[in-house]
Amino acid sequence: TRFVITNERSGAVGKVVVWSGVNGGSRGNAHGRFDSDPISPRPGQFQVGDVLTIHCCPTITVTSVDHAFGTRVLGQYFNFFSDEATQEFVGTRFVITNRRNGAVGKVVVWPGMNGGSLGNAHGRYDSNPISPGPGQFQVGDVLVVHCN
Repeated sequence: TRFVITNERSGAVGKVVVWSGVNGGSRGNAHGRFDSDPISPRPGQFQVGDVLTIHCCPTITVTSVDHAFGTRVLGQYFNFFSDEATQEFVGTRFVITNRRNGAVGKVVVWPGMNGGSLGNAHGRYDSNPISPGPGQFQVGDVLVVHCN
């Protein structure tokens, strides 16, 4: 089985492969390693006590932060390229974590750019618990979609 994970201790984000059985490990009933996407496996990448967060859903990379409402809302909306991995989220509400600043909140996303300069979908916070406001998103932000 393959997952994208974040090792909370090291900050490493990459795809891992996991197998059942300990395969020489001293504890547990499964084992795994990074799967070269983008981190190649090597000794010392994991330690006892590491917390690994599984990304059940894809991440969204912010491509622009402008909107049809103009500069007064710059950074209130995020634009991104929706692809096969993220298409199911367009037109819905879901919780994200912004990896840049750790902000956690529900967002709503729509198809189209609505004045954005780069992307084919856009979104903003949905007041649960973060009210939408300018300056919340920056180009290059990575938004991690929470697992339900």
